[in-house]
Amino acid sequence: MSYTYEIDAKAVFESRVDQFIAFGIARPQVKALQAAIADMWADAPGGWPYEWSALARQYMEQGNPFLASIAYGYAKFPCLADDTRRKALDNQVAAYLAAAPSFPIRFERRAIPLPYRGTSVDLPIHLFSTTGRYREAPVLIFSGGIDTYKMDCHEMCVTLAKRAGVTVLAFDMPGTAECPIPLSNAGDEVVLALVEEARHLGNGKVAHFGMSFGGNFSAMTGLSGAVDAAIVLGGPVDKCFDVEHIESLPFRTADIIGNDMGFDHQPSTQELQSALALLLRRSLLDRADNAPMLIINGADDDLIPQVDTLVFEGRSNTEVYLLPDTGHCAVSKLGEVLDLTVRWLPAHLGLDVVAQARHEVDAALPTPLPIASPESVGFAAERLDRLDSAMQAEIDAGHYAGISVTIARHGKLVKSGRYGYQTLEGREPLREDAIFRIASMTKPIVAVAMLLLYEQGKWQLDDPVTRFIPEFADLKVMDADGALVALERPMQMRHVMSTCAGFAFGPPLGSVNPKVDAMYAEADLWSGTNDDTIAKLAKLPLEAQPGTHFRYGLQQEVQGAIIKRIAGQTIDVFLEQQIFAPLGMKDTGFGVLPEHRHRIAPRYALDDDLKLVLAPDQSAFPAVAGTPAGVKPKYLLSIAGLYSTAQDYLRFAQMLANGGELDGVRVLSPSSVRLMTSNLLPEGVPMHFLQSFAGVGYGMNVGIVLDPARADFNGGAVGAGTFYWGGVHGTWFWVDPVNAIVVVGMIQQVDGGNPMTGRPYPVADVRGISRSITYGALVDPAR
Repeated sequence: MSYTYEIDAKAVFESRVDQFIAFGIARPQVKALQAAIADMWADAPGGWPYEWSALARQYMEQGNPFLASIAYGYAKFPCLADDTRRKALDNQVAAYLAAAPSFPIRFERRAIPLPYRGTSVDLPIHLFSTTGRYREAPVLIFSGGIDTYKMDCHEMCVTLAKRAGVTVLAFDMPGTAECPIPLSNAGDEVVLALVEEARHLGNGKVAHFGMSFGGNFSAMTGLSGAVDAAIVLGGPVDKCFDVEHIESLPFRTADIIGNDMGFDHQPSTQELQSALALLLRRSLLDRADNAPMLIINGADDDLIPQVDTLVFEGRSNTEVYLLPDTGHCAVSKLGEVLDLTVRWLPAHLGLDVVAQARHEVDAALPTPLPIASPESVGFAAERLDRLDSAMQAEIDAGHYAGISVTIARHGKLVKSGRYGYQTLEGREPLREDAIFRIASMTKPIVAVAMLLLYEQGKWQLDDPVTRFIPEFADLKVMDADGALVALERPMQMRHVMSTCAGFAFGPPLGSVNPKVDAMYAEADLWSGTNDDTIAKLAKLPLEAQPGTHFRYGLQQEVQGAIIKRIAGQTIDVFLEQQIFAPLGMKDTGFGVLPEHRHRIAPRYALDDDLKLVLAPDQSAFPAVAGTPAGVKPKYLLSIAGLYSTAQDYLRFAQMLANGGELDGVRVLSPSSVRLMTSNLLPEGVPMHFLQSFAGVGYGMNVGIVLDPARADFNGGAVGAGTFYWGGVHGTWFWVDPVNAIVVVGMIQQVDGGNPMTGRPYPVADVRGISRSITYGALVDPAR
């Protein structure tokens, strides 16, 4: 049942301008609508539903279903008094669900049966969660008021879920939108049943946030102790229902209430007051056994008298805020309202206050890529969530201190998991913005730097290295007998870029001439600077003829020297100006600012009993051992010297996945990325560490999966052409061009990166686990 009524559309619009803008409609569009709308009910040009629906269709045509849902929401305003508005509600639901895959949070729509007057009704609800693991978190049930429904309050729901660490269960209060029952005190039965459903859904703790008339119901659940905490934002509870106040309500608000209460005619003030009297909360206000309550409103509210807010003053476990210079529900100060709520909730829901503060910081961090639901890009969410239990099992077993895994597909972030601790000593959760020593994941970044110069015509693959480093003109190769022999071919840039230039390393990994490695070790290559290393290398023999043997280790130091000589800049300056700043990699560099060093995850080691202990050295890499964590060393290691975050490196990897571009910033051309990620090893020269690798090639500082089924230590269900690398402390990444997948993982453990190179590590390989779970979750690759 419903009815329409006379109302000044322009006056109503003027009163809601701040709300329209606060809920996402751009100011110029609001102003254009304000000029166009002249009638509240007409479904024709100049009519309220017509103009708002036209804007919604425009948003849909522009590919923005979320803003379309907001606009359709206002098309149905102020209540569902006619078929045009009921159609607008249907359109809003359709647009909202079309937008759902792009929500920056886990979202689910359900319809749940609830008892009502001896029967049952189905109530559509929306769930918002950062993890989708409802059982692990408290639930905050949320509703708007008589003319602002759950979809209209989307941004508030997302913010509360992200910042407060709760699952938000949004519903339409009785008499509104998709709630199938009229507004009356009988709605208490449905709301109380919803509270119990929320207890079973989550960890047993439930809070209730009611906005505007929804605050009448959150006052009921809070005053009765039915919930563990209640927030009342601009809720009517007492004097608001007096005849005098009902008669003074502006903009025919009484008729919105009349429609929501199911009247089929315009009720007299006395009729309406009699119906509303059943929703007075005076009897509950007279009790003293309330749950903790937070009461907020604007001091200039012309719909709810101040006394309905101030009546809560003096109650136990209750905080009251009347915010100045704002009106109903403090809508022009929603940021302040949400800040108050997020600061207040944790202590009353059993949340760890320190962890909650960390959660707030994490929620405020910008995401490195647009967020999408797993389903929208072909993943099965429940399968992808296997990663959570698998990683947590490794933490619980004491194998790892902290693990970060980030997964993207089609350029959209679908999984960002953090497991374990920032420090074992403090047991605080691993930070989202934790900084890691990425060791050899420095190498792909240096390759991009080299290609930037390649694109400028500064070097060619067949150039002799002596063109840039003439000190190498007299290099010789030491044979197995210790004799020095001349180079059979010039050392070319392609050899240096594919790690087969003939240099030894010092550590014996992959050595073919231990004598040369011993000479490298004795030469103290890492004292001084990169320039000093080049001078020392010029006096040392090679262990193999250029282009005949893959030997991991030193080639990137030669690349770093060439960058400096061509660009006329030190490697740190060049990388910052050409790569990090353009890509927004603000936490990547050879050092960490003092004010951010607390974010560096310590490096741990497994002792003989497989117990984690703090590693004695916390430098970026053993070559600069003794340098305190985060302090920029004198030697800027091109092989392994950078610090970074999961977010920064994901942006770098996604740039490569996109063919050299990210967010409108082009770093490399697509052809340069293809060159970097093509197998450059000469025919018959395999990648080699402790053994030669089958099915794997090597490009410019990245490994290439040539045959996924045969790829040693790096194969599986990945697509052919997947390129990857990792660091000795356990960081890893891969980019799968076939499946448009990018994965970045971070740990900080001595030798944690061994499995990538086929070397033993005494506990489970989390990189391999992340790979099998990721592809096991990709059930619809065509999406």
